[in-house]
Order: sequence, then structure tokens, then C-alpha cells
Amino acid sequence: MIKVLMIGLGKMDQGGTESYLMSVFRNTDHNSIQMDFLVHRPEEGCYEEEIKKAGGKIIKLPRLREHPWRYCYRLFRVIRDGRYNIVHRHSTASVMWIDLLIAMTAGVRVRIAHSHNTDWEKHFIHYMGIPILNLLATDRFACSKEAGRWMFGRAKFHIMKNGINTRRFAFNQDSRIRYRELLNIGHKTAVLNVGRLVPEKNQKWIIDLASAMKSDPDIEFFIVGDGPLREELNLTIHKKGLSNKVHLLGQREDTACIMMACDMLILPSVFEGMGIVLIEAQCTGLPCIVSDALPREADAGKCIFLKLDLMKWKQMILKMAGNVNDRSDSYQSAVRAGFEEKTTAKRVLEYYKRCLKSTS
Repeated sequence: MIKVLMIGLGKMDQGGTESYLMSVFRNTDHNSIQMDFLVHRPEEGCYEEEIKKAGGKIIKLPRLREHPWRYCYRLFRVIRDGRYNIVHRHSTASVMWIDLLIAMTAGVRVRIAHSHNTDWEKHFIHYMGIPILNLLATDRFACSKEAGRWMFGRAKFHIMKNGINTRRFAFNQDSRIRYRELLNIGHKTAVLNVGRLVPEKNQKWIIDLASAMKSDPDIEFFIVGDGPLREELNLTIHKKGLSNKVHLLGQREDTACIMMACDMLILPSVFEGMGIVLIEAQCTGLPCIVSDALPREADAGKCIFLKLDLMKWKQMILKMAGNVNDRSDSYQSAVRAGFEEKTTAKRVLEYYKRCLKSTS
């Protein structure tokens, strides 16, 4: 049996990287590959029970920056005692080289560095760590070309597309009708954003956009997600008198149905590795207005890339409002673009097997 340890997650909860890993996990033959997850937060994530039922383990350690020596020692013990064949480290910055060094010291032959983003606030530390990371990683993955160049510089890497369950996000007219009633959308144009409430996702900018569109009563904004900025965003919405125009829906498990109910998706992210939400939205047939910071590889035919200019975004939203498109076969575009999870998961799992053969 191949034993894989996934590292680099706060908790196994809803999020871009977590959703991607669950797509791989769900398409794994658990009789031949055991996949465990090392996380850094004590609270339980929504995917934990599913992982445990399928035979996977959830291992919880403190973050490196909180208890550096304890973390390094315990990680070494986890890897050595678990006899892992592969350590697959997911990150947004090159500091993950520390975990790969520990994995090498513990005797792991296959050490994969996987880039999921295109920026990090501590640029100097990141760029200093790139040569060390490239030396310690036996294999390099990235969700897009931009994410790979950011993480590995000129070193070679493999693009591993983020996959989704395209059937789950296939458009359903009954769901649209039901959720438009639940969200009290009526005849209005519903503009959706999905993502963690953190600075890089730029939801504060969405509030500014909504404020600039106060005179357009038939446009409403819905934001799905949770995070450290929720309280601040909520306060800003109330201060600007936008309580009837901007709706924070929190973390949801029915995001696919909300996408079907809405009329367009906006992603004004400051930076983004791939944007799995963008793939899901296009699968439901949603036209998408996105920041030009997002990689073009995420475009399955329904994206408009714009610079972060409030007036340009306002004009585009008004231009697209009221357009009725046939969304019934949109999921097929996502399949043709290579975003079906069975395809993307198969590529990762086959790569694991090839790596082990080449190092045996």
C-alpha cells in the first residue's frame, strides 16, 4: 500500500485547496493508497468525518510559527512512525521547504511541493527560500503556470489542474427557482461572490462597488464564505447603508444551488492561484467578471477579465444584467476544459505510482 501524507491546511473545511484534495481523496482506491491529512487547527472541519470513514487519518499539530521546535520534532515523528512513502506539501510560499527537509530526514523518497497561489505578503522570505525548496522537492506541482513560476522560478514543474464534480454543478432550473425564492431575489439581478473573507479575496472592494451602484435598485450582491474579515465587512455594510443590497451568507454547503440562483459571479481577487470557485461557477453556466490577476487557465469560456476599476466593473455588470443564457449544457465546457475531478485525480494518483517506481 502507498501511504501519502498531505500537509499544509488549517483544517479540512470548505475552501479551494481543501475541495481539490477532497476530489483526489474521493477518487482514490483506498485499498491501494492510504491518504492522511496533517492540519493545524484544533476544531473539526466539515470533511473530517468523511475522511475517517474512508480510512484516512486527521493529524493535528500546532503551526510552525507558534511552536517551531515542537512542530518540527512532532512532524518528524509523525512521518517516521507513519512510514509514509510520499509527503505532498501544499502551500502559497516557499517556506514549505522546512517540512520537506523534515520529510527527507525521516527517509521519505518522494517529496512533492504543490503551489496553490501566486503571491504572499513576505516576498523577501519567499524568494530566499525558492532555491532551497527546489533542492529538497523531488517533484513540483502547480495549479497554474503563474502559480508555478511564483513558487519555483525557472525550475520545471507539472501543472495539476483543480478538478470538480461537474455533475454536481450542472445547472438545474428547479434549483434556480427554489433558491431565488429562498434568497428573495425575485426579478432582480443577483451578483455572487464566493471565497474566504480575507484581504486577498478583496470583498471590501465589492462593498465599494455596491456603494457605487446604490442608484441601481435591481442589482443585489451575495457573498458566500467566512473568515477573519466577516465582522469588519458586516460593519462596513451597515455604515454605508447597504444592508438591503449586500448580503453576507456565511459558509454554505449549498453553494452550487446558490450559483444556479444567481446571474453572474464576480471575483475581484488581488491574487489567486487558480480559483476553483471560478470553475464551479462556469460549470453552472454563470458568466464571470474577474480580476486580471486570475490565471487565464481558469477560463472555460465564460470569463471577462478586467482591471480593478470600479466604473468599468459597474458598466460591465449593468451590461450583463438581464441577459438570459442557456445554461443547461455548461458543465460540458468544464469537462472539455479538463476540470472533471475524475480526470484530474487520476493524473495525481498515477503520478504517485510512477514516482515510487522511479525511486525504488
